[in-house]
Amino acid sequence: MSPGGMLPQERRPGQSQLLAQRLIDTLMLGRPIAAEVASSWPPGAETLLTTLATREGAASWLYHRLRSAGEHACDPASMMRTRAMEETGALLRVESAATEALGVLRDAGIETILLKGVAYHAIARRYPLIDARSSIDVDLLVSPATAVAAWRALANAGFEMVPTPEFAPREGHHHLSGLWSSQRVPIELHVSTARSRPPAEAWERLRSSAITFEWNRLQVLVPSPTELVWHAVEHSCSHGPVGFMLRQYLPAAALLASPGAVDIELLRERLRTEPLFEAEGALLVAPRVAERWLAIAGALGASSADAGGRGVPPGWGDGYALLSRLLAWRLSVLRVESRLPRLSSYLWESGTRSAMGFGAAPPIRPSAWRYRLQRRALVTLSWATYAIFSSGGWW
Repeated sequence: MSPGGMLPQERRPGQSQLLAQRLIDTLMLGRPIAAEVASSWPPGAETLLTTLATREGAASWLYHRLRSAGEHACDPASMMRTRAMEETGALLRVESAATEALGVLRDAGIETILLKGVAYHAIARRYPLIDARSSIDVDLLVSPATAVAAWRALANAGFEMVPTPEFAPREGHHHLSGLWSSQRVPIELHVSTARSRPPAEAWERLRSSAITFEWNRLQVLVPSPTELVWHAVEHSCSHGPVGFMLRQYLPAAALLASPGAVDIELLRERLRTEPLFEAEGALLVAPRVAERWLAIAGALGASSADAGGRGVPPGWGDGYALLSRLLAWRLSVLRVESRLPRLSSYLWESGTRSAMGFGAAPPIRPSAWRYRLQRRALVTLSWATYAIFSSGGWW
């Protein structure tokens, strides 16, 4: 494996890499999609790339990008179109639930800041396509002083406790126990942007730079583009390899594609001074992991004037090459998934951890020694497979 996860220039690209590059070229948000990219995909690639994009949460992005090419575009696969329509329907329910919750909190005199999916929807007029990110819940930041009152206001207005475990209250977590609307859309009231960040500091940081937008006939507060990108970094790193999927990068890419919207120097400073954690604050994430995340987001948001569209932001490595390597590996894993269903999840995770510089997988909860031994063996095999595969250029 070459230093920094980069592709040696002399290596001839394999089939998976060529397909990955075609997908990346289609999704690059900082420039119009080129006719030669949109008009024809390699024979037999459409189903495979659509499946990968769907897995990566990027089906809507891909669908809208191809449609933006007009008469030059190939006809999107029916699976891609269907998935995009499903995500659009889900987003409409999320927007309706968000509007209902924000109205309740406004009437209660409680100030809120939109986070993640609903924040992207609210600023879509200024940053086109950013609302293509799929979303299933509503994330709102409230000050620690008003958090309990906000939760009670929603409960009194008819919002009910979400019965599923992932929305249950957890000690020390950065959001309160989940509620959901009459449409069964979960509402999460956050008191911080990360478990490791003190609530008062998180509220002050985002509130001081928040921008007011009109959205669904409401005046809403949205974090500045720089804070939205940094929160995406915090959120992605805390979720390990799952945070390094296309659906996480693309909103940040849409913001980075807008000249001057994001304070790159402030992001650099935070990389040097603010620790990031994986697995709910249990494991410290090396700065190189966040740098690679930002390099990939920057490459997806690059314009044609930025070193051929592959050099934003400078100093964090070649995000284009890193993403093509990552997606090429996932395409290869996708091809063997039906034959090796149990191993494929370990291959996907271990390859992502290796490429992004995470290091070994975090420890698992206490379990039978046979399971621990089996897991260790599968993880070791997956790491070795990825190392051989990538260094040998078989992808």
